[in-house]
Amino acid sequence: MLLKLFKNKKRRAFDRDSRHYLPTSRGFLGRDSQMLSVGQLQLGMFVSKLDRPWLDTPFPIQGFYIRNKKDIDALKGYCNHVYIDVLQKTEAANESARFDERKAAIHKLPDQAEWQEVERNYLRSQELTQSILNEVRLRGILRQGSVRDTVSLCVDSILRSSHTLFLVSQLSTKGGRGLERHAISVCILAIAFGRYLGFDRAQLERLGAAAILHDIGMLELQEAILGRIYNGRDAMSENELCHIKDHPALGRDLLIANDWLMSAIDVAYCHHEHYDGSGYPRGLRGSAIPELARVVALADTYDAITNADSYQSNKSSLDALKIIHEQRGKQFDPTLAMNFIRFITIYPPGAIVELRNNLIGIVIDASEGQRHLPTIMVLLDENHKPVKPEIIKLDEAFREPDGEAFSIMRMYPPGSFNIDTRKYLDPS
Repeated sequence: MLLKLFKNKKRRAFDRDSRHYLPTSRGFLGRDSQMLSVGQLQLGMFVSKLDRPWLDTPFPIQGFYIRNKKDIDALKGYCNHVYIDVLQKTEAANESARFDERKAAIHKLPDQAEWQEVERNYLRSQELTQSILNEVRLRGILRQGSVRDTVSLCVDSILRSSHTLFLVSQLSTKGGRGLERHAISVCILAIAFGRYLGFDRAQLERLGAAAILHDIGMLELQEAILGRIYNGRDAMSENELCHIKDHPALGRDLLIANDWLMSAIDVAYCHHEHYDGSGYPRGLRGSAIPELARVVALADTYDAITNADSYQSNKSSLDALKIIHEQRGKQFDPTLAMNFIRFITIYPPGAIVELRNNLIGIVIDASEGQRHLPTIMVLLDENHKPVKPEIIKLDEAFREPDGEAFSIMRMYPPGSFNIDTRKYLDPS
């Protein structure tokens, strides 16, 4: 009993509920819970707890704001009383890091020592992720300590350098493939994006744990389907897609059975819900979708589109950002989608691009100040024949009389023109 209480205490500390601390421009707002009868509810209140299990109702597990009278009427059909969160101002916290992060130069290539250290952390994270998934697959057990260790490793690295781990995860030729690669890539991308949004460490750890487990329900699918998802290029059949749509509910059930973090349950169950209500499995809309699920949905989609092993596509980063931009307000939260595009940048390092003068090169540096004019390493001439690599800073070249000839005309998927991007960007 004491051991169980100790474990529960550790779990609660790791999963300090995001509803209790909301970052604001002047600090943090803390929330106290207050019980009200359903008849006392008013528009704008945040319902954080019911008088019955969430899963016995159609309401989102993470709680929700009362937006209209229909929400109150729906609650009356299920509950006698509920708990609402009452905001109280707490001691101001330093949020300047959020704005410093957005102004700072990003996507800088690491030096060799930093690359090697971060790559070791990345490979260790992959090993831990593989161990986590194998234990779930073989024994149905999900160990919180293993997830915590993996996420903490990623958070530590991202807090030191927000984009280096993300860059290594995109370019490293080492490590596994399949679900474990997708899980850790989405985890890293989500944490890095969360830092850009101004999340504190506790929030980043919750986000990372939820992200690494977002597709845990996939383990319940047939091996053949799982292999086609992460290691195939052919389009999925209608029957296979129907089976795939079961994985959010399967993930929710698996996490509940393991007494897992509430935020991870929400994300596993809701990361395929769409902002306009067209998603699955419940057709949730707008703010009814948990915030962390809306964040993870962006990271999940970006990785699926740009991953060369995905059945969905092998497209460029720009293609992925175009899709996300087109789907803002539809599939994705519009505000988060625009922030995600700013976070990734239009031309991230490793992107294969063609200049207006037909030269082909790769982006090696995308700074905050001139995102549309990054530094390029030219590798192919105007006839797409190999040349001695040459560094061109587009922001400088653009100032020349014929500078427009050096503007980027298009971006290509990884591997185009048989260019091994890692050969030029991996400093190890």
